[in-house]
Amino acid sequence: MPRFRYTSIDELGQPASGEREAESADELRALLESEGHRVESVEQVEPDVVEEPVQAAVQLTDNDFTALSESIASVTTAGLPLESGLRALSEEIPSRRMRVALRSISERLSRGEPLEQIISGDIPEAPQSLREVIRAGLATGQPGVVLEAWSEQTLRAGEVRRTIWGGLLYSFVLLSLLLLVAIFFLTFVIPQFETIFDDFDMDLPGMTNFIILLSSLLRSYWIGILIGVSTAVVVVVVVCVLTEARFLHRIIAGIPLIGSARRNLSLSTFCHLLALLVERRVPLPRALKAAGAGSRDGVIDAACRKLADDVERGRDVAIAASERRLPPRLAHVFRWSNQPETFPEALRGSAVVFEGLALTQARLVPRILEPMVIFCIGFSVLYSFFALYLPLFRLLNDLS
Repeated sequence: MPRFRYTSIDELGQPASGEREAESADELRALLESEGHRVESVEQVEPDVVEEPVQAAVQLTDNDFTALSESIASVTTAGLPLESGLRALSEEIPSRRMRVALRSISERLSRGEPLEQIISGDIPEAPQSLREVIRAGLATGQPGVVLEAWSEQTLRAGEVRRTIWGGLLYSFVLLSLLLLVAIFFLTFVIPQFETIFDDFDMDLPGMTNFIILLSSLLRSYWIGILIGVSTAVVVVVVVCVLTEARFLHRIIAGIPLIGSARRNLSLSTFCHLLALLVERRVPLPRALKAAGAGSRDGVIDAACRKLADDVERGRDVAIAASERRLPPRLAHVFRWSNQPETFPEALRGSAVVFEGLALTQARLVPRILEPMVIFCIGFSVLYSFFALYLPLFRLLNDLS
């Protein structure tokens, strides 16, 4: 039932006020007058809005960080106060994680905490490149422009990454369906043909004996096979979790075409981030570490950390880059590192080249894998047909 706040003069001539429930304002007014009150005003009380508690920390995904940077960029570019702008945006974003994050950042900004400290402390899993970009944007007075560039690059890299894994997923689904059909065929269909062949005591060709042997092994040792496959999957997962990222990335880089596409994408991301930071006068060692971490490649990240240490010790960055196992296509760009006006443009040019290579290779992945999968399916069907029906055709010929 609605609740109303009223002020009145009671029957003793004393001011009175309070809140009462009623179906409508007129009903409450009539009720008060029946009690001897002279009603002055009646206003409906708005129900309390229960806000989600602001948490000290939230777990955000990569897409959330991109949306966060876009939100900060849109507010600062529009010239609005950051705390009130983020608070307003938090009411419109459907994601609960983002609402909580934006509200938390807004409240801490209103208490005078710097944005960089909030991103690092309140959201500790924030990418190092995002923290450096925010610091660079605040130092140059253009946080909106810098964050918008960071968001654009992150989204572009995400699209290429989805293209790569999308092609792999499609091929993986086809192979999985082929494997399921093969298991069903070997488990339930082959035994029926085997019974026919045994009943007629037929002399079978080698291809038929081979498919019958596969069926027999699968039916006899399916538990051991299942345990072996499960163990292999667990071992691979544990190795990926326990080993360093660069070890896993070296393995991925060795996969034909897929590894090259991923490495070129990482190099493109690295060049874009480094150009963005260097252009905003971020010290080169700090920019190298942030861009290396943002590349999402353990090998590049480790090489950049060592390269940053070399630069801090006063070594020439171009010479050090050629010694730190950076790809030759990238190492030569550091020859322009002593030219502040040219170096960012050289990095951007290299980034465009690497991104083009990554896109080309990513689009080639499904075009190469799909025919291979279709060939495997066709070969399996033809092999099974000839292995099972050739002996039957021979039997019919003998009987006739």
